Amino acid sequence: MKRTRELAAVVFLPLFYLLVMRTPEEVFLFFVFMTTCLALWEFYSMYGVGGPMKVLGTVSAGALHYSFYLGSSGLSFSVIILFILLAFTGRLFSRKGTPDDAMKDLGPVVTGFFYVPLLMGVLLLVRRAGPEWILFLAVVVWSADSAAYYLGRNLGRRKLYPSMSPKKTVEGAIGSVLGGCLSAVLMKMILVGKLSFFMAAVSGSVIGLVTMVGDLVESMFKRDAGVKDSSTLIPGHGGILDKVDGFLFVIPLFYLFLVTVVF
Repeated sequence: MKRTRELAAVVFLPLFYLLVMRTPEEVFLFFVFMTTCLALWEFYSMYGVGGPMKVLGTVSAGALHYSFYLGSSGLSFSVIILFILLAFTGRLFSRKGTPDDAMKDLGPVVTGFFYVPLLMGVLLLVRRAGPEWILFLAVVVWSADSAAYYLGRNLGRRKLYPSMSPKKTVEGAIGSVLGGCLSAVLMKMILVGKLSFFMAAVSGSVIGLVTMVGDLVESMFKRDAGVKDSSTLIPGHGGILDKVDGFLFVIPLFYLFLVTVVF
């Protein structure tokens, strides 16, 4: 488990650097879209969402991401509204033909769309601020997640929130905050000199904290759905959703930080 986790990171991180820093923005758009589709399908599969709704979510995700890429808030809003209307209409005329469990059927469809494509799509807005900010965010989130894993595994004694995630500990949460803080300061020194040391430390600490919250939210969904991992796609890591859960909550808050504090 430990070795496959480290091997996957060693292989993926250099490729991610090249993707972010050395390829056109359109390639990054495609990468974000494909990652979102896989994570969304995993979420829908956890809750038994049918094929037609999966297709609707995927197509709508692509349209939403393209609107983010264009920087059109009006188009983005229109895509969200159209998705909701089509989802409601699709359930109305579904094979069930009855109103029974309508809210139960629509809940995962709509929640999944807001949880994955909407939050992940904001990453394209972060990319417009500069590819270095994507790299900054990725390194800080991954550092926070790794620090939480290793500190919690070796020193963890006190359970953080056992009803949501039995393995997460208070010590792991502290590791997440420390890992985020230290890695953000390091990235400020080597990549984003525009940040002050103070703001780097604060932003890294907040990212570390929010990353932990994002992990807990996905754990909540997985326990509710009765699964251990969103899938087994990545050896030693689970599914795509398991790897981006921390990112999902951090991305919109980090974009808000960029537009209100940095720029």
